[in-house]
Amino acid sequence: MNASEEFKHGIIKRVKSVELCKYGRMAFFRASLNKNPQRATSEAYFRWKIERNPFGAGHIALERRGSIDVGSATITPKRIHVFGEVVSGAEIGDTFTLRNYQRQGIFSRCVTECREYALRKGMEIVYGTPNDQSLPGYQKKLGLSACPHAHVIRMGKPFQWNGKGDTEANRRKLISFLRSQAPLPVQDGTTVRTLQRFGEDENGLWGPDRFAFAMLRNWAYIQWRYLDNPDDYHLLGVYNNSVCLGYLVLKVAPIIRTGFICDFITLNDDANTFNHLLASAEKRLKEAGVNWTFVLTTKGSAYYRELFKAGYVVLQENVPVIVYGGSRAGNELLKNEGPWHFTFGDTDAV
Repeated sequence: MNASEEFKHGIIKRVKSVELCKYGRMAFFRASLNKNPQRATSEAYFRWKIERNPFGAGHIALERRGSIDVGSATITPKRIHVFGEVVSGAEIGDTFTLRNYQRQGIFSRCVTECREYALRKGMEIVYGTPNDQSLPGYQKKLGLSACPHAHVIRMGKPFQWNGKGDTEANRRKLISFLRSQAPLPVQDGTTVRTLQRFGEDENGLWGPDRFAFAMLRNWAYIQWRYLDNPDDYHLLGVYNNSVCLGYLVLKVAPIIRTGFICDFITLNDDANTFNHLLASAEKRLKEAGVNWTFVLTTKGSAYYRELFKAGYVVLQENVPVIVYGGSRAGNELLKNEGPWHFTFGDTDAV
């Protein structure tokens, strides 16, 4: 190796070292914020999310001031079903800025870096689920708009009731607690199994084409999103003999004694199959000692109706899902009405 080659080799080696270091930096930055006790913030988590993604390499944007990272954003590739077409898409997440560095454009620069990375890679849908603080910035400066047709809602159900306080939250809790005493119907002739691996024969749409927006929930996605994830998920499948009729993913955040129904879908959105899964999930969550269980779904869907019957109450209407409108698929999604299937698993919240 001559001097020129040695110099080139040294530069490449250092660049790779910096790139790999980003996972550790991102993990340290997220952990230092002391937020989101229901999701991992380890280096292994970010390697899984960004580097070991079967749908393509993601990207981490970190802005540094001196020796510390002060702002972040990530982009995670996915395959998304949009109005009958499967497209490459990506989720923007992990958008944080340290308090002392806010209002300096760090958020905008990190998000723009991730958005442009996704567009360069040919991703036709770029979406996210921002909080109230960051939503205005996305809409005013970054070309992402809250989709008016998503109709995503957050629901919850208490598993314990202490009767204290005459607050709106406690009134909702009491109503839910009283409604949830009726047993969930159970479908005969099927079994619920806890799954460690997922077969390659499962259909990504679980029935006919019926959604304006839905993750392509095929074996590769389920395997990567939940079973290969460094975090701890429980995957339940309903089977009739060897045929899988649907699945549900649950998670427990023991520090806050909270359960999450992260993801679910059944063949043809069958209500009985979903209720069978829901009953099994609730049994496991109660055994884990959770106080509350939360779920994201879409208002008016078959899943919403069954959750409501089972005692879940609406805690937040119109959870914002932002979409970049500068692409063909994104523009179509923002302009046209159609049913969505959207769960916590489609976000980076759990």
